[in-house]
Amino acid sequence: YALETPEALAGGPLQELPQNAAVLPPRRAGEGPVFAALQNETLGLPPADVPAAVEDYKPKLSLDFVGQPTVGIGADPFGTYAAGGVSFMFSDMLGNHTVMTGAQVTSRFDEFGGTLMYINRSRRWVWGASIDQTPYVARGFDAGLGLVEGQNVYIENEYRILQIDRSLSGIVSYPFSRAQRLDCSAGVRQIGLKQDVTTRLYDLGTGRQLTQDRTPLSSEPGLNLGQASAALVWDTSINGIASPIRGSRYRMELSQSAGSLTYTGVLGDFRTYLMPFRPYTFAFRGLYYGRYGQDAGNGRLPTLYLGYPGLVRGYDTGSFEAFECGLQQDSSCPVFDRLIGSKVAVFNAELRFPLWGAFGGDNFYGPLPIEMALFADSGIAWGQTSRSLFGGSDEKPVTSVGAAMRANLFGFAVGELAYVRPLDRPDRGWVWQFNLMPGF
Repeated sequence: YALETPEALAGGPLQELPQNAAVLPPRRAGEGPVFAALQNETLGLPPADVPAAVEDYKPKLSLDFVGQPTVGIGADPFGTYAAGGVSFMFSDMLGNHTVMTGAQVTSRFDEFGGTLMYINRSRRWVWGASIDQTPYVARGFDAGLGLVEGQNVYIENEYRILQIDRSLSGIVSYPFSRAQRLDCSAGVRQIGLKQDVTTRLYDLGTGRQLTQDRTPLSSEPGLNLGQASAALVWDTSINGIASPIRGSRYRMELSQSAGSLTYTGVLGDFRTYLMPFRPYTFAFRGLYYGRYGQDAGNGRLPTLYLGYPGLVRGYDTGSFEAFECGLQQDSSCPVFDRLIGSKVAVFNAELRFPLWGAFGGDNFYGPLPIEMALFADSGIAWGQTSRSLFGGSDEKPVTSVGAAMRANLFGFAVGELAYVRPLDRPDRGWVWQFNLMPGF
């Protein structure tokens, strides 16, 4: 055994402990890679008593991305044709200044197209300007036999209609919130029309081409227009891989054109996307656009067409054949003419869902960037000079139903393959239709 000494038994003052005795002591300063980097004269921070240098921000544009370049070359009995295009986008570090440019060229110089746009987002009032030129080309062909300088020849005529749309405009946008904004624009627009025919003569015996001549044809005078517009925009939509899946958006726009032609444009576009249960979305759209005024139905303005794939599917221009028109004394085609007018109204409904998620996948799309859809489209077109259904007309709506599959093509585009039944084409059944466009 052991006996404590008198000194130990006498005791001493109590040691002062922290409020929570279980807390571990702090880690010793001066340890670890961060501390070592801070002590480095090159990598570390400057001393606290030395003020940092201050410079004004100077925006410098740099390339953000390059659009997918396209090149195409084709050859047929009428010759060789080539076309291509590319686009670029530049911005500064903060994204306050953006420049977008693009160009498309063909083997014919007068079919050049290009655009240049600048947008300034440095303040709440967003403003910008753009200049562009867009060519629209249509071609037709005919052939037959003829007698030229006493020689029997085979004659081919290639007709070309070239419409060049040039515009210079300024834009201003003011956001009221993250969802709603006001868009305004004003500018000038020039629409030129050019027509020509290329005639080729061939020897009937040998098939050798004898001559090729291009002859200008008379055309309508060009249009010079001043245009202005204002639109109230709302957008809370959330996009899936090929189309919006939740939220809503609308655009209400009023536009005015004056100059060679005077007319007023009215646009209302309302869309909503409901997801009552995952991963299924019910999508609805109501769209109206019409021209009003003394020149609303002028033949020099491009007609509005319901059969575009983004409006009413199953009525694409290239899908009509002569037998659908029947025998008409005035050579008209009622089944096609009902799709054209200066005013259109469209309603679309879709049930869309991801292929992977609908069959029990772990998430919406998984390894398959594919979206399926069941749809119904309906629309009506009428003109100022025709008897409208909304004012006692014989114009009737057109409808279609079907199913579609959309795939995201590596972020470059969205491809849609639709199996459509156009209900107002009596001589047509189900048709396939392929489009490069996302869902509405």
